[in-house]
Amino acid sequence: MAKVLCIDSEPSTTEFIQSAGHNVVTGEIGYRTGRPNLSVPPHEVDAIVCDLKQPACYDSLDWGPGRNNDNYRCKIVKNIPPFAQLFNRTNKSRYRIIEETQLTQLSKSFVFAGGLFGSSHLLRAVADGGVPIFFFLNPEWLRYVSAESPNIFGVRWRFGQTMATEISFAKPFEELISKFGHTVKFRIPIQFEISHAPRFVDAEPGSPNLPFAQWFPLLTNKVNQVLGQFLQLGKGYVWLIPALEDNAAFVLEALKLLQEFKAPNISAAFEKLHLPSAISAARNDTAIDSFFANLASANFPKSEETSVRPAQSAALRLEDFDEFKLVEQVSRTTLPKDILKNVRNLYEKDEIERFIREIIFDHTNTPHCATEIADIVTQLTYRGKGYCAAFVIKGKSCKSVTAKIISHQINRLDRLPRLNVIILLAVGHIQDDTVEIFQKQAEKMHVKDLIVRAEDVARLFIAYNKICPKDGTSLVQDRCPKCGGPPFHVRQQQ
Repeated sequence: MAKVLCIDSEPSTTEFIQSAGHNVVTGEIGYRTGRPNLSVPPHEVDAIVCDLKQPACYDSLDWGPGRNNDNYRCKIVKNIPPFAQLFNRTNKSRYRIIEETQLTQLSKSFVFAGGLFGSSHLLRAVADGGVPIFFFLNPEWLRYVSAESPNIFGVRWRFGQTMATEISFAKPFEELISKFGHTVKFRIPIQFEISHAPRFVDAEPGSPNLPFAQWFPLLTNKVNQVLGQFLQLGKGYVWLIPALEDNAAFVLEALKLLQEFKAPNISAAFEKLHLPSAISAARNDTAIDSFFANLASANFPKSEETSVRPAQSAALRLEDFDEFKLVEQVSRTTLPKDILKNVRNLYEKDEIERFIREIIFDHTNTPHCATEIADIVTQLTYRGKGYCAAFVIKGKSCKSVTAKIISHQINRLDRLPRLNVIILLAVGHIQDDTVEIFQKQAEKMHVKDLIVRAEDVARLFIAYNKICPKDGTSLVQDRCPKCGGPPFHVRQQQ
C-alpha cells in the first residue's frame, strides 16, 4: 500500500483513500482552511494529491483601509452563495481564494521551521524526489480564482472559462487510464481551460533549482483548448486533471499503477507526440537519425539535448501564442490613424516592456545596462507546449530600427542557450537590413523568429486593455485620460 499526502484536500477524499488501506497523511498549505499546517516531509511519501473543493475565500468588495481584507489580512467568508455576484462586467467572482500574502508568515517564507513545510518543499519533492502530484481542476475552486491559481506547489497557472463537452486525450494518458478497473468519467461540460503556461514562483530560500521543466496537453477539445496538463519538473510529474465524477476513485486506480504514472518513459511518450516539430528543427540526416536513436533509448536524454521547437516551415504570428491569443479579436484594417501615431511614441522600458510583462504575468525587473542581452526572457506557450522566448524591444527612441543600431544585441542572443523563439518588437520603422540579420541569427541558432511591428503592437495592447482603442493613449485605471472611454473589451460589451 502507498503512503499518500493529501494537500488542501476535502476530508471525504482522504477518508475514501484511507478506507482502501493506504497510509494517508494530510497537510494544509492554507488555501482550504486559511491555516497552513504541513509537518510531513513531502519527499518521504509515494504520491501527493490535491482535491480542493471548498476553498478559503474573502469578499473582494470588503477590501481596503479600515476594512476586513487587504494584502496581508483577510476575513474568510463561510457559506458562500452558490451563484456569487459578478461585477465590473467581468467574470471574476466577488469572492476570491485567499491570497498568498494573506497567509501567515510561515506559509509566505517557504522556510523549514518548527517542523513545518511549504510550497517549495512540495516542488522539491517532485523535482528531486520524483514524487508525482495529482492536482484536480475542480470548478468549485476555479470559479473563485482572480488572476492566477493559488501557489500550492510553487507553480501558478492562469485559467479561462469555457464549456467543453467533446474532449480528446493525449495518447500516453489514454493508455494509462485504459488500464483502470472502471471507465473514467469527467464532469461534463468541463468549465475551465488552462489559458497560459505555468509560471514558476520566484525562488525563495529552500526552493529547488529545477534542472528542467516542460509541459504538454493532457486533454484538449477541437479548438485546442488545454483542459488538462502533464507537467514534468526535474525527475517528477504533476498531473493536472479536470474534475471527474469521482476524483477519489481515480486516485485509487492511479495508485495501483503508480510506477507507470511516475515512469521515466512517460515524458518520452509525450515528447514523441511533438516529433514533427523536433524533426523540423534538425538540420541534417545525421541529426534526425540521432533523434530517433535517442527516442528508442531506455535512458531518454535530457531536455537540452532533445528540446523541440515550433515548426520551422510556418511563419509565426503573435496570436499563435496562448498568452497573446486575444490579438485575433483586433483587426489591422480597423485601426484608427491616431493609434499608430501614439503607439510609435511609447517608451521602451516604462510602457512597452511593462505592458508585455503584465500581459504574460512576468514581474521580473531586469536592469538595462551594457551586460543586457534581451529585454525579456520568459516562457510562452505555443500550441499547448512551453517555449523559452527572448524579446528585443525598441521604443520611441528608435524611430528607424536599422542593422547598425541593433546588430550588436541580436548577435548576442546565442549566449542564451535554451531559447526556442526570438522576438523583435519595435514601434519604429524596421528596415530590411534589420530583418535580414535577425532572420539569419534565428537560422544560425536553429530557433523560430517573430517580428512584431507597430500595427501588431497596437493590436496587442488594445486587446489586453493597455491603450485606448480609439487613439492609442495609455490607459490609466482602465480609462483613457483623453477621451475618458473604457477599454476594448468593455466597449465590445456595450
